[in-house]
Amino acid sequence: MNDVKKMSDPKQPSRVLKTKRAVSVSVDGYRDDPLYPRIVRAVEPILARGKVVAPVDVLIGMGLQA
Repeated sequence: MNDVKKMSDPKQPSRVLKTKRAVSVSVDGYRDDPLYPRIVRAVEPILARGKVVAPVDVLIGMGLQA
């Protein structure tokens, strides 16, 4: 079982470093995030059906999960 490496292994690159987004998202600039319009389109119908928005429902609404 020693062949399984943990995600926190310093020898392995972080998944965060593999993303193309170099700009951090803040409260002041979250609307500038390129994913913002897709998130809004996914969340609106969820909120129309109820008061709770689960992250997995947003991902499904964005077409990122099946």
